[in-house]
Amino acid sequence: MFSITRFADTFAKELRENKRTLLMRVLVMTGIMCLFTLFIVFQQYEKYGTDPDRAADPLWVSMLGLFVWSIIIFGAISASNLMKDMSDRQSRLSTIMYPASQLEKYLARWIIYIPLFLLAALAACFLSDLLRYIICRSVIPGSAVALKLITPSELTDYIEQYEMWSEVNVFWMAVLFSQSLFALGSIFFQKHPVAKTFIAVMLIATVYYFIGYGTYRIFDSGYWYSGMISGEPSMGLLWCLVIFGCIINYALSYWRFRESEIIQRW
Repeated sequence: MFSITRFADTFAKELRENKRTLLMRVLVMTGIMCLFTLFIVFQQYEKYGTDPDRAADPLWVSMLGLFVWSIIIFGAISASNLMKDMSDRQSRLSTIMYPASQLEKYLARWIIYIPLFLLAALAACFLSDLLRYIICRSVIPGSAVALKLITPSELTDYIEQYEMWSEVNVFWMAVLFSQSLFALGSIFFQKHPVAKTFIAVMLIATVYYFIGYGTYRIFDSGYWYSGMISGEPSMGLLWCLVIFGCIINYALSYWRFRESEIIQRW
């Protein structure tokens, strides 16, 4: 039976034992993002002041691209560490023998490597943009173009101005689903889980693509296909599919974790 007290103890144990590793990963992620931020600033800072009528910060597109790919890539890496302690016999023994249920152990790890990572990644994004803001203020004081931090309110105005809510939804779908896939891969591929999961996903996606394309070519008669499907799937339907896929992936990873043994059979 699930116990809040045991779960809190397990969560504290995971943080205590992995705090140095987790802190190092956050610092590395922030450092890499800051390095790319410096590259973007010194490559494109001349765009400031060239168009006084522009309302948006001219480097926002590059910075948002950096944030998007950083969250997706580092999110996959973080999720791949969900079951890192199951890679050898001694670690599996320590994990299995700890006095807590498998659900409590799994949930403690899941919170650390999935939602807490997202909070750390968003903080790293803000620090990177703050670095850009400070450098640009120092290099180009009094710029004709508004120099703004990417704050939640400014970002919301930017998204509404350019009607990018669909892109925002697709981004978060990609983040959540990719994390669930790499979390599932971490329990099956305990050595080099990032690379192996990526290869497996690419192979499966390629197979599904050719199956779908082949089916389309078989049934496409010039008019039958267009009559069967009209319009694009709604965003609500896509969210339902993504959430369902995430639940399946996490359920499979939990089931495999619950069935773990000291001597691996798989």
